[in-house]
Amino acid sequence: MDFFEMIVSQYGSVHHCCKALGIDYDQFKRQMRSGDTRFLDAIADHCKLSRQEVRWEFNYYKENT
Repeated sequence: MDFFEMIVSQYGSVHHCCKALGIDYDQFKRQMRSGDTRFLDAIADHCKLSRQEVRWEFNYYKENT
């Protein structure tokens, strides 16, 4: 599963994820580039996946793009 597919499966869309995190889409893109663990933890804290699962999905996404 692609990282963005994981976001959509948990939040419905990337924009809904941004709303849940209290950030705008531009900030979301910046955080994606940085891969900050606090950002990934925030994504996990607002969905059904564990922090480890979100980090694994993100690392897999980064390795394959």
